[in-house]
Amino acid sequence: MEPYITINGRKIGSDFPTYIIGEVGINHNGSVEIAKYLIDVCIKSEADCVKFQKREFDDLYTKTVLENSKILDQQTYYTLYAQKRAELSFNDLKFLKKYAENKGLDFLCTPFDKKSVDILEKLQINAYKAGSPDLTNFPLLNYICSKKKPMILSTGMSTLNEIEKTVNFLNTKNIQFCLLHCNSTYPAMKEDINLNFIKTLKKFGVPVGYSGHERGLAISIAASLLGACIVERHITLDRTMKGPDHAASLEPEGFRRLIRDIRVIEVAKGQEKRFLSRGEYFNRNILGKSLVTTMSIKKGEIFTEEMITSKSPAKGISPQFYFEFIGKKALRDLNFEEYLKYSDLGRTASDIKLNPCYNWGFIVRFNDYKNYIQYKPKLFEFHFSDQDLFASLDKWFSETVNAELAVHAPTNWDDDVLDISADSEILQSRSIESIINTIDITKQMVKYFIKQKDKPVKMVLHAPGINRFERINDIELYYKNLHDALQSIDFNGIELLLENLGPFGWYYGGQGFNNIFYNPKEIREFLEKEKLKMAFDTSHAAMYVNSLTKNKITIRQFYKEVEHLIRHVHVADTIGTMGEGLQIGEGMINFKEFLPELIKSNLSYLPEIWLGHNYGGRGFIHGLNKITDIVMNS
Repeated sequence: MEPYITINGRKIGSDFPTYIIGEVGINHNGSVEIAKYLIDVCIKSEADCVKFQKREFDDLYTKTVLENSKILDQQTYYTLYAQKRAELSFNDLKFLKKYAENKGLDFLCTPFDKKSVDILEKLQINAYKAGSPDLTNFPLLNYICSKKKPMILSTGMSTLNEIEKTVNFLNTKNIQFCLLHCNSTYPAMKEDINLNFIKTLKKFGVPVGYSGHERGLAISIAASLLGACIVERHITLDRTMKGPDHAASLEPEGFRRLIRDIRVIEVAKGQEKRFLSRGEYFNRNILGKSLVTTMSIKKGEIFTEEMITSKSPAKGISPQFYFEFIGKKALRDLNFEEYLKYSDLGRTASDIKLNPCYNWGFIVRFNDYKNYIQYKPKLFEFHFSDQDLFASLDKWFSETVNAELAVHAPTNWDDDVLDISADSEILQSRSIESIINTIDITKQMVKYFIKQKDKPVKMVLHAPGINRFERINDIELYYKNLHDALQSIDFNGIELLLENLGPFGWYYGGQGFNNIFYNPKEIREFLEKEKLKMAFDTSHAAMYVNSLTKNKITIRQFYKEVEHLIRHVHVADTIGTMGEGLQIGEGMINFKEFLPELIKSNLSYLPEIWLGHNYGGRGFIHGLNKITDIVMNS
């Protein structure tokens, strides 16, 4: 894990969401009302922290300067005058701290002298921010360190040698600290910012952020992308107000946009791994190519380049295997435009040794379940399409299967999403009809599954409350729709299992928003009220966890919240908030923290790897073996 510090229970580092500070500084111009308004700006913009400044002038400046300030050069006189005019009292700061913290906002304040540190200690400040002027001020830094609280330290107007010496000094003090890259010019010119210095600061092995004094938003956003775990910007009511910092500050709308864009960047920058999103998988299947024959071919004929081409959709073997076919014998009779398969190269999934454990199974369709009978799974889960609901079972079943049966209700009807929680009567009605048809065909299938006798069949169902364009706040409407719809359906002979979902859904036209059934607390409350159980999907749970910017939880915490309600498990890895269905170990889930406990409870489970059925189910078999390795080595 990358280095981090903790402020008020919040971890701050490269592995966590950017900690964004609204620096009021002295931009309140001595007015508590303006200060309070700028705190509200931070709250409405969803910043993490608001920061002020504190000076005790007799401890900060020499007596000569304070008594004869007019003899100073004009810039120093102007700065000192502005500082004095904007100084807030202890009671002012106490009021503002309470106001901010009552609204969930961290409150920090920069002390410029030891007396100010003492005042902030009386305020019970959680951490300290030391400004660039004091990076070399060892007496002050030492005094702050004596309070044993985390420190944020800006590095403006300092050389690399000075920064290194201060870092070495702080490392002897046994405190948490981080560095902020900074150019201490107000405003700073873009040519002088030198964002790449963030990389140099990271070599000190402490968290690194950015304190910006430039105009605009782009540079601060770029700093976040370069790994700044803290972004601090001055904020003001109006950049034309009198005072030394206003011109280099952001007005309320600019600060709101800055935070919005940083949060977008956090989600978008992802991981240093390549993965396919669910939408890419859809488009890969539709737009991708597979190898097909250009003529009828008899078993034993030698493949030539003229006999094979690549065409859409991608339902067969990848065109990357094209040249491996040339010069080989056909292993079976092939019709015109028949898809070539992995087995046509003489390779099957049977060359992988399957080593499953506990109560495992496969995800199947009517056209491929027989391929998996040889492995003797405990359970088959049939994933239905809308067309499967009207299939002739005599076509697919000629004998019984020594396994249990589970089914997954369709998630789509033609080019639309099925959603039993929908606020559209037409869509909800169609979804209810689909579930009733799913129940009907499931009951017809029971006679073919020996181990399903006298047991209700597990039926997995999605109830996303999906909206294509936005997240809806009135989630109670969706839960009411779900309740009413379930009450209208006869589930006799069926064990209904509602599956936890990710925060985002997928339309054929792009990403949508799931509005319910992704928050574990809401899931638990609904299922307990309705006396229902669930299917737990590790990939979906991870997508929810990854979407959180505040009050983050682990997947284990998600699992423990709903543990007593789980009856069936789908296992797959995930990256980000849409990269679901990855092979186990290829994403970012720490399976060791929860999967052994889950599997050893003897719940039914199966790997739900995207395209895991390809090449005779190699992806599923690899997934089962990886699960066994994790469980048995725990």
